[in-house]
Amino acid sequence: FQLFSSELKKATDLLLTWKTVKINSSDRPWITKSLKSSIKKRQEAFIKHGKNSSTYRMWRNKVQKEIKSAKRFYYRNKVADLELDHSSSRNWWRHIKRLTGKDIKQDWQYQFLDQNCQDFFSLSNKVNNFFISLTNHFTPLEPQVLARQEVPPEFLVSEREAFQALSAVKIGKAIGPDCIPNRVLKEFAQELAPVVKDIYNASLIEGYFPDALKASLLNPIPKILPPQQIESDLRPIALTCTLAKVLEGFTRDRLITQVSHQIDPRQFARAGHSTTDALVYLLQAVYEAVDTGNCGARLFFADYLKVLT
Repeated sequence: FQLFSSELKKATDLLLTWKTVKINSSDRPWITKSLKSSIKKRQEAFIKHGKNSSTYRMWRNKVQKEIKSAKRFYYRNKVADLELDHSSSRNWWRHIKRLTGKDIKQDWQYQFLDQNCQDFFSLSNKVNNFFISLTNHFTPLEPQVLARQEVPPEFLVSEREAFQALSAVKIGKAIGPDCIPNRVLKEFAQELAPVVKDIYNASLIEGYFPDALKASLLNPIPKILPPQQIESDLRPIALTCTLAKVLEGFTRDRLITQVSHQIDPRQFARAGHSTTDALVYLLQAVYEAVDTGNCGARLFFADYLKVLT
């Protein structure tokens, strides 16, 4: 797996160059890369040919049209829905503050800056150390030399299944710590499928999971706004490698088939079900009880909180 990952990363860096996009704090939220490119060409035409030249007028008119188009597109995708959303004033104001760059979600980390954490680097280390401390008391599994073991054929994946899983990768999702673009996994699914199949099957047979697939990027998300304490008000959201998610999907599909017949039908936290189904089931039980007459309904909701000692 290390050889496969390093060669794929090396080929990606060599053949697919990274593009740097500059974003200025003074840019309007509706400005696009295409518009900025046209503005740059307009300014070049003004300096080189003057404001009375046909080249400058052509780029000036093009910029004006693109500005109108960008504003309409931005309004249609970001603002129009807010006018129709009257269900939550809190949600409405949150969107407005995000559009104006004054969203409290983006500024919550400033209140943790104090004498112990004078900059974001020290604050990042403090948050990172806290997340590490949650599991540092775990006893690592002792490495064992396992003989190649017999794995039931139905637990192994085929090349076709690996191809379908790679083809279903969403290229718009963020990449993990391996820095391998999702587009590469999707576009070259046919070429990569045999290797991914061999890696997964060998992992099962040898009883070993590559360390690189256990790595993740942690993003602290506040549970409440504004958060008061790092230890109780921040939740770690992990971003793992896309290939790790693909391999996890192979295992999940096989485990689901083993236990699906034992899952309570009233368990809605599974594929094909949602909170809407849970609410419909709950309301139906309440309505049936109330309709019998001289009967009321009492509901008890419980939430679990992890207390750090």
